[in-house]
Amino acid sequence: MGYSVFLLQFGATVAAFGAAAAVIILLGREGENFWKMALGACPKWMKWVTYFLVGYAVFNLIVFLNRFGNRAGLEPAQIMALVFRGVSGEWMAFYAGSFLVFFSAKCQMHRNAGLGC
Repeated sequence: MGYSVFLLQFGATVAAFGAAAAVIILLGREGENFWKMALGACPKWMKWVTYFLVGYAVFNLIVFLNRFGNRAGLEPAQIMALVFRGVSGEWMAFYAGSFLVFFSAKCQMHRNAGLGC
């Protein structure tokens, strides 16, 4: 897909602004732990998938740094594919975390309106 894959980076930047707004909604309740609120409204599978993707991102980064250090003899297209693979885990973890925060903020807004989650 070439350089169009970098649109995922643009999407992550856009999602960051939305996640920041969602965090402001979650921080509206005083006296509660942010992470307890962020993770409390989500189903267990959503939490575990996010944990898994964060772990995968760390593992992927370690593999990427090892492979990128040994890039001698690779063509530019192969190096670009290596870079895409290196940042793909971080994109997945960020999108999963953003979705988790968005879901929790939605539930918080519904609870404040008396609708339940």
